[in-house]
Amino acid sequence: MGTTLIALTILMVPILMETMCQIISTLLLGTLKLENLSTFSFLSSSIKSFVFDGVHDSSDLGWKYDRNSSYSNEFYQLYEMTSPFVGVTSNRTDDMDMSGTWFVRTDAPGNYIGIVFGFQSAWRFILVEWRRDHRSYGSAGGLRGLHIKSVHVKEGFHYGKDYMEMLWHTGTCHTHSTLLWYDRNKVPWEYNKAYRWLLKYRPSIGKIEFWVYDANSILIQSGPIYYNRILGGSFGVYAFNQPLVVWSNIKYQVVRRENGGI
Repeated sequence: MGTTLIALTILMVPILMETMCQIISTLLLGTLKLENLSTFSFLSSSIKSFVFDGVHDSSDLGWKYDRNSSYSNEFYQLYEMTSPFVGVTSNRTDDMDMSGTWFVRTDAPGNYIGIVFGFQSAWRFILVEWRRDHRSYGSAGGLRGLHIKSVHVKEGFHYGKDYMEMLWHTGTCHTHSTLLWYDRNKVPWEYNKAYRWLLKYRPSIGKIEFWVYDANSILIQSGPIYYNRILGGSFGVYAFNQPLVVWSNIKYQVVRRENGGI
């Protein structure tokens, strides 16, 4: 009798293990279904605009959305704006992936194109800026190449000349911004050329990674950047004294938090 029970137990072990695996798999799939793992278009939500010169307002930008363009969901500005501005989505996220394409349809003047993310307010966000040429603006120095900075302006620091110089300056600016990463290769963007970019933003573990692609080749790669002062927010597009920038096929995907404790 004892021998029979032992034999039955041995036979049942693989069946029980398979059943447990199926239960665990079902639970995991059920959890995944609760996550928002779909990819969404940037243009699927309303866009809010900010101009940082203290003179213009969002109505001066004149955004144009073309969902039927050959470049797929083009997003651009109708009027030339020399002042810095952003257009951000109404959606707010924490851990996310975001991708899109930059294209400049003019041969002048070679200034800033970019994106923002972790946008909590006009005084607190993370900024990707990419320049074609070295150029100064007032007392601020803007170096050719791509850099990523955190903007954390204190109360009382208003839009205007000082704010714009802080955005233009490649390095850290007093207590108002922090340079997180700068491309030491100083790779510039070129006119009339499409660049694909990819952002992986993981505020739950304080990690940022950014890539720029020329066709299928990696042109710029930041590597891991660790920063935890801004933990999520909305996201969008940015330019400073660079007309005729086209942002196209911008998509984002909310991903599972790598640190589920926050």
